[in-house]
Order: sequence, then structure tokens, then C-alpha cells
Amino acid sequence: MSAGARTRAVALLHEAIGAVEPVTDPWRAGELHRRLGPVSTSPGPRRRAVAAFEAALQTRPADQPSMERAEVVAVHGRLLAFDGRYEQAEPVLEEALVQIRALRPLGVDVRAIEALVFDGLGWCRYWRSDLPGALELFRPPG
Repeated sequence: MSAGARTRAVALLHEAIGAVEPVTDPWRAGELHRRLGPVSTSPGPRRRAVAAFEAALQTRPADQPSMERAEVVAVHGRLLAFDGRYEQAEPVLEEALVQIRALRPLGVDVRAIEALVFDGLGWCRYWRSDLPGALELFRPPG
């Protein structure tokens, strides 16, 4: 995506976010914030993306697991991890695992989101010099 296209996408998403009432339509507001996150990450600062994902999380109740919330939490955690904020990222990524585990018995295919979570957790543990903890993520259960 060119810089001009990225700038236009961010502007359109901000316009759409401004047109949605988060109290009466929280899922749409959350989805727009979720879409803003990846567009904001590169080449601009990750801080905007993290803020967008945090806003998206406010619209998705933690006690109602969904693919959308699991994805938002996972990507938010990875962004924190890749920004070097490992202490903040790990609990966010652990929350994503809770969301994923709640969805799996419902027959939801969560493997792609689970891969994002394990990738982020692996980075957190590696950079905190917990190589055994990072490797443990890739061992089969049992």
C-alpha cells in the first residue's frame, strides 16, 4: 500500500468511526477501530495502532467470547510485544488464549488466531530471556 493510499484509508476510517455511535452500535465501532489498527502500524508509529485496538476492545465484552474479540486481543498483544512492551503484552496474549479456549468447544476454527498468540508470547518470553518458556509454547500438549 502506498503512503498516499494508507493516508486516505486512515482518513476514511476516522471519518467512519466518527459517524458511528459506540454506545448504540459497539460492534461496528469496534470493527472500524480493529481495521484502523493494521493500517496505522506501518510506516507510522505503532502507538496509533495500539490505541485503535484498545478502543476496539472497549466495544467487545470480555465475558462474551467471539472470534472478533479473540482476534482483536491477539493482534493487540502482538503489537505490544513487537513494540518491546513485553510485560504489558503477555497478559493481553494470555487473555486471547482464554478467548480462544472458550471458542474451541463451539467448533470454531481458532488455529490462525492461536498462531498469532503463540508468536507474540514466544517473542515476549524470548526477549525476557526465558528461552525454555518460549520453547514450551511449541511442544505438543500431553
